[in-house]
Amino acid sequence: MSKVKCAVIGLGMGKFHAQSFLENEDAEIVGLADVNPDLLAETGKRFEVEALFSDYREMLDSVKPDLVTVALPNFLHEEVVVDALDSGSHVLCEKPLAMKLEQGERMREAAIRAGRQLGVNLSYRFTPAGRALKALVDDGFLGEAYHAYTRWTRCDGFPKFGGWFGQKKLSGGGPLIDLGVHRIDLAMWLMGSPTPVTVSGVTHHRIGVERAKIENKAFDVEDFASGVVRFDNGASLILEASWGGYQEKKEDMHTRVMGDKGCLIHQNIGESYDFEGRFVKTEGGQLLRGEVVVSDQGVTDSYGEMVACLKEDRPFSVTVEDGMRIQRVLDGLYASAESGCEVSFEKPVMSHTA
Repeated sequence: MSKVKCAVIGLGMGKFHAQSFLENEDAEIVGLADVNPDLLAETGKRFEVEALFSDYREMLDSVKPDLVTVALPNFLHEEVVVDALDSGSHVLCEKPLAMKLEQGERMREAAIRAGRQLGVNLSYRFTPAGRALKALVDDGFLGEAYHAYTRWTRCDGFPKFGGWFGQKKLSGGGPLIDLGVHRIDLAMWLMGSPTPVTVSGVTHHRIGVERAKIENKAFDVEDFASGVVRFDNGASLILEASWGGYQEKKEDMHTRVMGDKGCLIHQNIGESYDFEGRFVKTEGGQLLRGEVVVSDQGVTDSYGEMVACLKEDRPFSVTVEDGMRIQRVLDGLYASAESGCEVSFEKPVMSHTA
């Protein structure tokens, strides 16, 4: 394979996919698809792509891409991903994988049937800080990870208020499935990807619903969610996600993973989308705190990583199985919030000593 032929479906978030492909010497953009004609024309001109399509199926048939990235509202993920896989393309799907686990299972079946890769764009694994922390985890810095806390909260950060993000039938939920999915995945990844066995969740609708009434807009999802996840190895995770609520920072992202040998932290710097890694450990009887050395050398974004995987005939690091593991947690948290009861996935035999 000389260059990986890439196509993008959905040019809202998808414009960032296209930008990455444009800057990648191993990729070429062979097609763009979007139902918005103005956005399609504007993006095609920006990236000098002539093969523009309002119908993604026509694009799949016409340009036969090696790789398709899907950046559409959540309710469209299953249908479009399955169509792309059936056409013979590998697929990188924006998070979340789907709105429900059953959809993810059908997407996985399509990937197996087609013999193609289906990756999920859980992009915080590809931040330089995230990579640096994972290298420390793999080197044994944490020892055994037994607890984590993770959050992505905003004081007023509703995405396109009144649009599809705030309508459950189109999105599957609010900030939990939109923002929380990233931080839950990052925490679980740094914990060694344990298997979730029970979840307990709570959702609140204190700000968005009232605002929607005043502005006469559609909004029926939560604006704040919290929860607890227990894993098969006895470890635990506490999480928070919000689009609105009283807090000091406009944008607050923080993931802390505790082990029996140390602690690692991934957090945004100030209110930005730049990240730092920090550590806490003991050495010679002294408590040490400091900043993890972070370098972007050798770290590519998720789109570049997918291109490299196809060039080198190796699996993408965030698989459909990873997406389904997170989807199971999301589904369970929403079900728990609705019922007021803990949700159990399975009950493995475990033996723990103090």
